[in-house]
Amino acid sequence: MIGQVVNYRYELLEKCGDGSFFTVYKARDKVLNRLVAVKIMRPEYAAHRDFAERVIAEAQAVSDLTHPHTAKTYEADRYDETYFIATEYVRGVRLKDKIRRQAPFPAGQVIDLTIAIAEAVADAHSHAIVHGDIRPQNVIVTSDSDVKVTDFGIGMAVNSFPSIQSANILRSVHYTAPEVAEGKAPQVASDIYALGIVLYEMLTGTAPFDGDTAIAVALRHAKEPPPSPRAINPATPKSVEAVVLKALQKRPEDRYRTVQEMLRDLRAARVSLAAEPVRGAEAEETLPSAEPIDVDVEEEERPGLLGSATRLAFLVFALAVLVLAITIAWSIFSKPSTVSTPQLVGLTWSEAEKVAREAGLTLAEVEERYNDDYPEGQIYQMLPETGMQIKKGQTIKIWVSKGPRFIEAPDVVNAPEELARTEILKTGLTVGIVTQEYNDTTPAGSVAKQDPAPGTKLERGKPVKLVISLGKEPEVPEPTSEETTVGTPEEGGVRSFNVNVTVKNGPDPQLVRIVVVDDNGENEVYNDYHHPGDRLRQVVTGIGSRIEIRVYVNNTLYREVK
Repeated sequence: MIGQVVNYRYELLEKCGDGSFFTVYKARDKVLNRLVAVKIMRPEYAAHRDFAERVIAEAQAVSDLTHPHTAKTYEADRYDETYFIATEYVRGVRLKDKIRRQAPFPAGQVIDLTIAIAEAVADAHSHAIVHGDIRPQNVIVTSDSDVKVTDFGIGMAVNSFPSIQSANILRSVHYTAPEVAEGKAPQVASDIYALGIVLYEMLTGTAPFDGDTAIAVALRHAKEPPPSPRAINPATPKSVEAVVLKALQKRPEDRYRTVQEMLRDLRAARVSLAAEPVRGAEAEETLPSAEPIDVDVEEEERPGLLGSATRLAFLVFALAVLVLAITIAWSIFSKPSTVSTPQLVGLTWSEAEKVAREAGLTLAEVEERYNDDYPEGQIYQMLPETGMQIKKGQTIKIWVSKGPRFIEAPDVVNAPEELARTEILKTGLTVGIVTQEYNDTTPAGSVAKQDPAPGTKLERGKPVKLVISLGKEPEVPEPTSEETTVGTPEEGGVRSFNVNVTVKNGPDPQLVRIVVVDDNGENEVYNDYHHPGDRLRQVVTGIGSRIEIRVYVNNTLYREVK
């Protein structure tokens, strides 16, 4: 795909690598003239339309995240049959590769990296976004030790599709919280658990739980306590080990309640580590200490008429007034930049458009599809989904139902023909061939029979054949002929016949033909269409002693008179 331009904008320059769901390319944004990373969804997942749309929706939802340790998402959409995500291009190595080559890391470096990752995750949580797939493969470390967390939301999308989740369980089982392995959706607590695993791996060079199969690993997560990091790496500070063990509690409620709480303990561990005295050879391995502290020494002023207590009270009062003024101004003039997506599923386009407009959002219809759960014209799917925090002005994609693909044939037997036609068309079916026949029990003009039978499941648009009753069949004679002769048959005289035909049940109309065979050969003397029940009287003539009269209905010999 090198050289191709995605969405008329992103020129693919070189391939960076293959992930579980995407192939990643370095690309140039031709509009803003900058380098970006373009992730192209692999064909086997793009073919799973619902999953692909969910992934794109999750990527769109995180486009508002602007934390310096979050890889910025610029655009996520479908181009032709390709699903892509354009993100910030970060030069660096994956934390997983760094762990394989260098772990265990010094404690100070571990704390700094974990704090950077946790700050990005905490920012996402403040926007009601759960990462769902925190692992070192999704963290990039640059050459100047900056950190970028990637792939927010992918784990949430995968968790919504059990078949895809089970097929890819090996990719993340070492970082999966016990409750997620049991089938629950990722939450803040499961992100905290995964952060604890990453922290453990940087301290020791290995994940706390391993096994021959994914199930074995998941069982160890659920049943076994994690091995002590200090037992593997004695250089691990006790304060950092305490953070790890609290984050890896089996029950979500026993872990940190928020990432901010975890950050508080990590920052305290960093301060205590910097304050520890350095002895002997340990001095060479000590990581950068805490940030330098500036100390200003000023001569103490003697209190004047206003004592220090009075000045302090005045400052507190002034500060309170300032805070109150800022709060009032903020409540009056500020408007939220994000809104929660409203419930649009089950609404019609016009109803949904009104609701979206009131929320400051716009709609874009993706396509109409048959859906057995929602009537024709109702929205049956939306992305982003209900309750997600998105930027005002953002577009919500919707899918509109064309109604169920299969429809039950209505019961129109005994209904007048016009009413039967109306009922069939109302269901989404069509009226097929209509014929007529005599029927002793059905009034004339009403439906005597239908095919298929009432209640039969038919694909939308399929025909229903009708047979309309002509009423009770009258008593009519068989086709006859009455002869009138001019001259004698032996002399080749002309002979005349009155042919009487009554058109019986069958298609409407029916072709009636009368053929005369005489001394002059075979001649068609009558050809016309008639309706069932019509009575035809036709005079025909022939020459010679042997004359045959043949009556055909719809090209089938109906009667022969010799």
